[in-house]
Amino acid sequence: MINLERHLPQWPVKLRLVRPDAPRFQNADLVLAADCALFAGRGLHERFLDGRAVAIGCPKFDDPALYREKLADLLAKAASLQVIHMEVPCCSGLAYAARRALEDCGRDVPLTTVVLGIDGQALEKVQAE
Repeated sequence: MINLERHLPQWPVKLRLVRPDAPRFQNADLVLAADCALFAGRGLHERFLDGRAVAIGCPKFDDPALYREKLADLLAKAASLQVIHMEVPCCSGLAYAARRALEDCGRDVPLTTVVLGIDGQALEKVQAE
């Protein structure tokens, strides 16, 4: 059973709705997940969300400029960023927006990208230099 206080400790979680100045995001290990990624397999909450601040979005249906700006604001105060997206082509836009936001935020924030298969298994995990 998922313990929401541990695995999803704040609301809202949609990237366009989160407030970067909220206490939960200060010096946080941030997870940015594609909307569909957290539904891809069992145990993803436990594997990826435990103890982390969370934002979700869909690069296909949302505004990439908004993502870049909002992420840059979040990353200005974050300790790290982990991007989780599916293997489908439209999802890679989330990692792209995160890399551009890292450039904009002016800080060296550790970035990890996890690509999930449609079965929920991690196909690739990339730690940015």
